[in-house]
This record gives sequence, structure tokens and C-alpha cells, in this order.
Amino acid sequence: MSIRPNRSRELSEVEIDDIVEQQADDDTAWEAPIAVNRQTAFLVLPEEIVEKASFFTNLHNADTIESWLVQVIRLRVALKRTLSARLRLKK
Repeated sequence: MSIRPNRSRELSEVEIDDIVEQQADDDTAWEAPIAVNRQTAFLVLPEEIVEKASFFTNLHNADTIESWLVQVIRLRVALKRTLSARLRLKK
């Protein structure tokens, strides 16, 4: 069972969630899975930033500076995505 939304307007997040939940157990509603290759990125950071990151790594009981930085970046991306969505809703 495939649900065809009205394409004359953009769907809200709640509407999208409802559709996804309705189609979750229906394999015919989904495209074939795709493989995604993760690529490692290398950054060169100033010594001052590395020292601060090291301090916060210890403060937050993270295993490594890398794991703490990944957590910070993920949180920042989520925050930006949320703020962007809120700004789009206000228009």
C-alpha cells in the first residue's frame, strides 16, 4: 500500500512522519537500499584549538579528542538543521 501525498504543497515533518510510519512495514513502499561509503576527513587544527579540545575531551570523559570532536560536530549540525527547519516554517 503506497500513499501518494498531495504534491501541490510541501509536507510538514509531522505529515512525513505519519506517512513513513504507515509505510514502515510495507516493503513495496520503499526503494531498494543503497550502499554508502564513509570517507574519513583529515583536519589540520591550530595547536591552541587542539589544547582546548584536549581539555574538553577530559572534562566530558570522552575516549579521544576525535570522538569528542565528532560528537560536537554532530550536535552542531543537528542544531543548524533544527534552526533551519524552524526558519523555513516561519516563512
